[in-house]
Amino acid sequence: MVMALASRFSDSQTPMSEADFILWQRLIEEKTGLWIPAHRKSFLLTQISSRVRAKGLDSYRSYYERLLGYMMDRAEWATLIDLLTVHETRFFRDNNAMDLVGEFTKKHIEQLCSRANDARSEVTRDILSKRRSSCVMQYWSVGCATGEEVYSLAMLLEDLTENLDKNETLYFGVRGTDISFPSLTDAREGKYSASKVRHIPDSLKNKYLISSENDNFQISDRIKERVCFVQENLGEMDTIPFQTFDVIYCQNVLIYFKPERKKLILDQLVDRLNRDGLLVLAPGEATNWQHAEMSRYPHSQCLAFIKNSGQSDILRRNYGQK
Repeated sequence: MVMALASRFSDSQTPMSEADFILWQRLIEEKTGLWIPAHRKSFLLTQISSRVRAKGLDSYRSYYERLLGYMMDRAEWATLIDLLTVHETRFFRDNNAMDLVGEFTKKHIEQLCSRANDARSEVTRDILSKRRSSCVMQYWSVGCATGEEVYSLAMLLEDLTENLDKNETLYFGVRGTDISFPSLTDAREGKYSASKVRHIPDSLKNKYLISSENDNFQISDRIKERVCFVQENLGEMDTIPFQTFDVIYCQNVLIYFKPERKKLILDQLVDRLNRDGLLVLAPGEATNWQHAEMSRYPHSQCLAFIKNSGQSDILRRNYGQK
């Protein structure tokens, strides 16, 4: 059946028929979860044509068969996916959302210290007072592209830790994930041009970036030690190792998915969010989405949600409360 459909594809120098476009839509969604809407047909044609030429093939059919063949070309799939996803990003792209993460983090640290001081539990107040300086929080940047968002969060949080009261300490990690191997390679290197780092506040740039050759800047080891980058496909959440986070930062990613899959992904993100955790989305990405465990965060400039709970997972994890 698949081979019969593939044989209908026309030569790479001719326009793509509507029927062929639908076949490619379905194939890409099936293999990656990504949805190419009708208004991006010309974009899809351009990317596929470039790969047909690069591989020395003579038709869409040949390329289609290669992607579907018995020995599926995983490297070629990775290349095509990289072409189909937009890597537009920059440091501190959404200052309102970044400020919200900082506000949320400080609020939780203060809350933990206050609750620890008042706690009456299995451990004594003396033990609590010794432990209350240590707060551990985990952050997830979904669709991190070439790493600017991850490093922005890490710089923001590292700067926050330096300005805490002497009896407050934040230990944090930022996990960045993306479907694109080439983008993650750039992210791990952590080297950016002067034009790319221009949006970083000077106070952070002076502390956490190192000037290198050819007018480039290198992210300092101090920040790199706080982050990790992993290749993951958000459309295949069931295959991603389960881990929970205190903040999930997911902006400008859901646009790649159909509405029904978008809702499924959001529901799955909730499962990976700790109680009292924060989910940050891009404005307009999921304005009608609702979930029984989530409440809108009261912030007029951001689309964000808090996971409801009677007892914070952050508090329970840091202080052993149930």
